[in-house]
Amino acid sequence: MLEVRLMQEFPEIRIRATCSVFAVEKWLDGNTDLFLATVPFHLDGATVIECSPFLDSKDVFAIRAWLAGGSASFANLRDKLTEEIVAAAAQLGLRHPRFSKEVSRTIASYFANSEKTMTHNWKRSDQGKMLDDLLTKQTVLCHPECSNWEDAVNMAGQLMEKTGAVDAQYTEAMMNGLRKHGPYMVVAPGVALLHARPQDGVKEVGMSLQIVPDGVAFGHPSRDPVRLVFAFGTTDSQSHLQALSRLMSLFNDEERLSALMKASSVDDALTLLHD
Repeated sequence: MLEVRLMQEFPEIRIRATCSVFAVEKWLDGNTDLFLATVPFHLDGATVIECSPFLDSKDVFAIRAWLAGGSASFANLRDKLTEEIVAAAAQLGLRHPRFSKEVSRTIASYFANSEKTMTHNWKRSDQGKMLDDLLTKQTVLCHPECSNWEDAVNMAGQLMEKTGAVDAQYTEAMMNGLRKHGPYMVVAPGVALLHARPQDGVKEVGMSLQIVPDGVAFGHPSRDPVRLVFAFGTTDSQSHLQALSRLMSLFNDEERLSALMKASSVDDALTLLHD
């Protein structure tokens, strides 16, 4: 999943290899600029960014910061900011033993809510289409007839095809991705996020959603059955970030996510999505 998401988000990055932590030193050859790790990991003399296997929005932000010459990771930035505030307060005579702990907690909370922060601070021109623009009465379907995951993928693609966002090649590419790599697109219990590469037939940014109350099996050992089948296609690494950030916030809202799985109409679903 991480490699696929990287190709979509960062076409300017060339991926040299995917390897275990036991083989990583092989790539310390001076030609590797950045290592991404899905587990806590440190390499002397190399830049390492720890991220989710699904490359969530804060990971995208951290990698973009690195590409721009900024902080390599949110953890480093958080710790540095904490140290600077505590040091500045000490110079002013504030040395209460609880101060450092409270500052650390406050800053950690800020970064934990970084998706909201990014949503408010990114310029609309950099974000592309909003979630409201992409998930509409034309692209959201309640109670589709899905007897298997292939049906769900076909319908997801067709919904985007009807808007002109993608062509039939993209639907087939999503299907082939699941056939080749397994159910890695099932990103959370009951939730699938289908996608393929921009060059697989994307004409413009598109998204669709199917609500399947009884669920459909994708073959994931712990996250089946899938009741929310999202799909998206993007033309570049920027255009869908705003919409995807909103989706990530939804995935973290268990109450709203549960309500969406039970939505009985498209209008009810749109109210939950765009609230």
